[in-house]
Amino acid sequence: MAESRGGSFAPIPEPDAPNLRHRVSGILATMNSHLTEGDQVPVDLSPNWIETNTHYRALTENKAGYRCIRWLIEHILDAGYSKGLSPGTSMYSLLISLPQDGKVDYSNTLRIGYDELTQVAEFKLKVNKAIVWETTCQPSEVIDTLEHFLNEHPDWSRAARSK
Repeated sequence: MAESRGGSFAPIPEPDAPNLRHRVSGILATMNSHLTEGDQVPVDLSPNWIETNTHYRALTENKAGYRCIRWLIEHILDAGYSKGLSPGTSMYSLLISLPQDGKVDYSNTLRIGYDELTQVAEFKLKVNKAIVWETTCQPSEVIDTLEHFLNEHPDWSRAARSK
């Protein structure tokens, strides 16, 4: 349905569908490449991590406390964990999901966030919406905490370290 512009009632023309993708820019353009639940997982999820890193950097550029999450994303890329784990963000939190049967599955998701009030990083693993593991750490310990998490969760370790 066409909308009106301000006080005038001249309709805004509807874009033609075949060219819509080329006309979209900014945040909507970056959303198009995100995977949704049930999508086939690519052989290498690193491009999704690079995009997540770029988006997260822009979002937290002036928030010094969130540097720890940026460091963690860069570590995941550098270590190659980005190949087998699915990234996402929710506001300022990093979401990492474990693909199942070659498909995107958000039922097993690790949420990593920074609490500005307490100045600690928080890790929470939810499986089927229930928190099954959680811890906090100092911002300087996020990489060690992720490594500990991977060592304690063999299914996550296989997905992160096997590709």
